[in-house]
Amino acid sequence: MVYRCVAVLVFVAAHGCNPSLPDKTPMTPGTLIDVFGSNETIDSILSANDSQAFRLDPSEEPIDNLHGPIHRPEWKVDDYPVQSGPDRVASKLQEQLSQVVADLSIYEFEPVGCRPDFGYRVQFLKKTLSVDILFCFNCKILMVYVDGKSVGGGCFVYDDGRVLNVMKKIFADDQLIQTLK
Repeated sequence: MVYRCVAVLVFVAAHGCNPSLPDKTPMTPGTLIDVFGSNETIDSILSANDSQAFRLDPSEEPIDNLHGPIHRPEWKVDDYPVQSGPDRVASKLQEQLSQVVADLSIYEFEPVGCRPDFGYRVQFLKKTLSVDILFCFNCKILMVYVDGKSVGGGCFVYDDGRVLNVMKKIFADDQLIQTLK
């Protein structure tokens, strides 16, 4: 059983979230509501007044005793330990990131076989609403939190590097993200 689990993890690590997809057509149709939970959340990201960046410590994620680090919907955004930040995000980069994550064509809506290690978080602020997006670049998964509570997420397998390129600019001093391709 252990060998089978290791083989699956190695396969997923080598091939990404869903390696068998021949084109950019999602196997299961989805909407941005599936990713962000509501139109209000999408609007808040696209028209945020301000945003902040946080480097998370994936080695310190909440631990499920049986399965190790794994996302649970009941977790709050503050359950993920912050390694550094908040650092203010330049408005141009905020706009670029919001545009790419709000692009439906980047998402796959089939379940993925990855265990995300969320290493980066960007918080969009609009009036009294706070929208946090956590990013795992190993699995190309993001999770969305509104006012600290999980509301959705998605696998951004079709983004052609746009998410990573903007995040490299936001986290310009982070050595790890700079090495990712």
